[in-house]
Amino acid sequence: IRALYYDRKQKRLLIGSKSGSIKIYQKGKVSTIDTDGHGQNIGRIYHINSDSQNRYWICTKGHGLYMMEAANGSYLKGKQTHFSAQPGNKWSLSSDNVYCTVEDREGNIWIATYDGGVNIFPRRQRGKSLKIFNKNNVLKHYPDLSFQKVRTLTVDGEGRVWAGTTDGLLVMSLHNGIVRTETVADPKGYADGLRSYDIVCLATDSRGTVWIGTNGGGLSHCLGRGTDGKWHFETFDTHDGLPSEEVRSITFDQRGYVWFGTDHSLCSFDPHKRVFSTFGMEDGIDDTSCSEAAALTLPDGRIL
Repeated sequence: IRALYYDRKQKRLLIGSKSGSIKIYQKGKVSTIDTDGHGQNIGRIYHINSDSQNRYWICTKGHGLYMMEAANGSYLKGKQTHFSAQPGNKWSLSSDNVYCTVEDREGNIWIATYDGGVNIFPRRQRGKSLKIFNKNNVLKHYPDLSFQKVRTLTVDGEGRVWAGTTDGLLVMSLHNGIVRTETVADPKGYADGLRSYDIVCLATDSRGTVWIGTNGGGLSHCLGRGTDGKWHFETFDTHDGLPSEEVRSITFDQRGYVWFGTDHSLCSFDPHKRVFSTFGMEDGIDDTSCSEAAALTLPDGRIL
C-alpha cells in the first residue's frame, strides 16, 4: 500500500496499491477502480489527492497522472483525463513517474515527478488543450541538473509550496503567472540545517509548520527563516530517541502529536513534553516495512 486518502466531503476512504488498484470504502461498501477509460491498467499508484473542484488526482509510477471527475456522484462512471510525457510537446508532463500532488491556495495543482522536477497544472483550465508548467516552458529558473527527483509536496502556513527532492528542498510559489523558486540544499558550516538532504516525506501540522522526514537524517521541522535569510530547522535523530533515522511517512493526531513510520517502526512525538514513543511487537505492531508517504489520520482519530 502506497496511497491513502480520506475524502471528508464524501466520507469515503481511498486506498491505492502498487499493484494498480484503488479500493473505495464508503458506507460499508467497497468498490474498485483498476482500469482507465480505455480498459487499461492504471499503473502503480503512488498518491491520491482531491482538489477544491472535487476532482481526484491519481499519481502513478510509469503511467503518468490521472484526473478523475465524478458523474452523478460516482467516480467509477465519471470522466478521466490522462496526463503523460509526450515527446515534442513542451506543455506535457516532464515525466511519467508521478509521486505526489498538492493544491495551493489559488487552486493550482503542483505535481512531483521523480525524474522531471516539479510540474504545475494551473487553475481554471478547461477544454482539450490543457497545459502543464515545468522546466521545459514556464519554469525557466528551475535548477538544470539537480532537484529533478521529487518525492513529496506540502503547503505551509503561508501558502508556500515545499518540494522534497533527493537533493534538498525547494520552496516555491506561483502568483500572476510568475513562478518563484528557492533552493534549500546542503550549505557548509550551517548549524541549523538538515542532517540529510535526501527528502522522503513532508507534512504540515495544524500550526502551519512543515515537518520533514529524511533518508538517514532523522525527523526535522522548520523553525522559520532567520535574520541571515536562511531557513532554520530542528532535527531529531537516534540520540533523541528515534529507533531509526530513516523516516518514511508523517501524520498528526488530534492532540497535535506527530506520528511517523521509520523503515521498520511506528513512532510518535509529543511536541509539548518533547518525548518520543516507539511501538513494536508488544503493542501489536508486527515487524513489517513501512511504505513511503503512507500515513493518514481519519476524522475519528484512527491512524492508518
